Amino acid sequence: MAYREEVLMKRVAIRFDDGVFYSGLIQKVELSVGEDGKIESQHWVVFDDGDQRFFDIAEEEGDGRLKWEEKSQKASVASASNNSSGKRKAPDRATASGRKIKKKEEPEEEVDVTVVAVAQTRKKASLSKAKEDDETESDDGSEVQAEVQEDADYLDTLAPADFPDSIPKVIRLMDQLEPGMNYYERQADNRGECSKIRKKLRDFAQKEPDHPGIAHWVETKKWKPPNLESLRALIELLKTKID
Repeated sequence: MAYREEVLMKRVAIRFDDGVFYSGLIQKVELSVGEDGKIESQHWVVFDDGDQRFFDIAEEEGDGRLKWEEKSQKASVASASNNSSGKRKAPDRATASGRKIKKKEEPEEEVDVTVVAVAQTRKKASLSKAKEDDETESDDGSEVQAEVQEDADYLDTLAPADFPDSIPKVIRLMDQLEPGMNYYERQADNRGECSKIRKKLRDFAQKEPDHPGIAHWVETKKWKPPNLESLRALIELLKTKID
């Protein structure tokens, strides 16, 4: 279901990946036709703290990250002091679909400090992993085998309550299990998010709804796997969908 003009000037609260719901007003709707011929919509939300981004409201609502508010309702806005940069963290999803709109007073080339920091962290992790490989790799490949076993053991230690509850978090877990593979960076769309890979998963779900890595989403529209088998299956499925 794609929300259209009927949601204009409606108030919503959207949960960002800091766990806080931020309130704002839908002030614009952009409609387009997707590759599958279906109508897709993006909604421009202007938040009470001045931030403004596009979201797919239906997708945010389906994933439990959106609440509708009464016009008179003004949810409290988290203080900027909670974030040393003065900005809240960009949504950890593509849904994290929110894409920021530049304000007129901002410079033409805006650098997202969060993205830069993540990129630097990944780079350091990749360099560190490469160095370790150079120092410890053996001719018989025993280190590689040990690493695979270590990854498997780590997943075994996770309780269902600790399973990642969004596709971005699953992919970041994959990067943690396999440093240097850069799964998140490889799949990121032009906003640095996960809209492309989620669309691939939704298309796959229409063809194979009973696949163990996606059946729980088909039933509940929630990405959090119900058990370890589903988590492993989702990880393996994502590996086949990430270019």
